[in-house]
Amino acid sequence: MDSMSNIIRLANLGVGAAMILGGITQIFLMTPQAIIIGCYIIMFGLGEFSGFYPLLWCWLLLAMISSVTLIRGAQLGN
Repeated sequence: MDSMSNIIRLANLGVGAAMILGGITQIFLMTPQAIIIGCYIIMFGLGEFSGFYPLLWCWLLLAMISSVTLIRGAQLGN
């Protein structure tokens, strides 16, 4: 059973690293939408990498509300 948990832990590290790298490459598209999506992907990757989900979901909810508010404010200003 211990080797199975090690395999799952290594898989989580691999997926988290891939998500972080994918989020970084997404940010380089330099559009507001791509930057926001890249930040979310990085945050999910950090959560997968660390395995600490409860705090991550609180931060993601706060970030989602903030980014939607900023986008709507920018759209109303135009």
